[in-house]
Amino acid sequence: MISTFPIFRVAGYTQTTSREATLASLNDLRQRWFTEPPALKAFSPTVYAVLQYPDEHTVKITFGKLVATNTELPENVSDTWIAPQVYELFETDDVADTWAQIAANGSLNRRFLADLVVYPSVGAAKVYVGVVGEVEISEA
Repeated sequence: MISTFPIFRVAGYTQTTSREATLASLNDLRQRWFTEPPALKAFSPTVYAVLQYPDEHTVKITFGKLVATNTELPENVSDTWIAPQVYELFETDDVADTWAQIAANGSLNRRFLADLVVYPSVGAAKVYVGVVGEVEISEA
């Protein structure tokens, strides 16, 4: 399934790591989030892991919540903005296994701009992989 999102802001804990250590870092940030949740005014209880690729060797991960553009952040929290792009959606009960399948899938035309893992308060996690495609967002 293909989805397109407008620009949005996620605030939380951030870590930059190697691509090889992405899943371990993602798990560390997830554990930190649920043991030491920051005081943030967020739109919903849904938690997002944003994976951004500044170069071919590193990944910047922000684990947090969707916040308003003018939300003031606590001292130990950072934010990231996600530009509009097209995503391929994978619903999953096992995020690590899904990432392994994505890595092995040679037919995905990935952009390596940003990917998302969405952890809703109810239901399975969703992995959104940024793919090449034209962004079409309508306000109607």
